[in-house]
Parts: sequence; C-alpha cells; structure tokens
Amino acid sequence: MRKLIVFIEASLAYHRSHRQAYNAMLEIVFNARTPDNVPYYLVEIQGKDELHTVLKIPTT
Repeated sequence: MRKLIVFIEASLAYHRSHRQAYNAMLEIVFNARTPDNVPYYLVEIQGKDELHTVLKIPTT
C-alpha cells in the first residue's frame, strides 16, 4: 500500500510542476478528432490505426 501512496504523491507532484504541458496534453487528447469529427478517444480501432501507421509502430 505504501508504494501506491508514494506513486500517487509523485504523480501529483509531477503534474503540479508540469501543469502547462499536462493541460496541453489533455486538450489534445479530448479535442483531437477524426476527419468525420469523431473524438479519437471514442473511435474503435480495427487493425492498425493512423498513429501506428504514421509512427510505424508494430502491432502485435
């Protein structure tokens, strides 16, 4: 249990010290959309998605 508490405290400290970057990342995650105006976090991925294709990340 102590390790979990330490992890949460460290995570919160990181977010506080990098607030602007963290907020920017959240804006991107929740506002990025497909060409059909569907938020990316709601898209069901079939096979390789666009990000994997662009970054050439192998799928398993």
